Amino acid sequence: MDLVKVKTIKVPIENIVTQIFIEIRTIENTPLAIDIKKNGIKNPIYVEDLGNGKYRMVDGYHRYYIGKSLGFKEFICTVVKIPEGYNWRKK
Repeated sequence: MDLVKVKTIKVPIENIVTQIFIEIRTIENTPLAIDIKKNGIKNPIYVEDLGNGKYRMVDGYHRYYIGKSLGFKEFICTVVKIPEGYNWRKK
């Protein structure tokens, strides 16, 4: 089963709920961080709609934390529905 992409929207950073914390110092000079500083985030972050304007991040943690450290106020997000039994390891 694949993720069901519902829509792509802009979401304010304060409306994104994260479940994983990544220390910025471990990713600040990675090729991804350097590319985001130069070109912005190219691929949307995947989120699940929690209702009330809140979204739970399901993929894109490195992009999110790098963007947050650079002062991004909102992110382009693809809202997805996650089928029961979805296996992230095989995406």
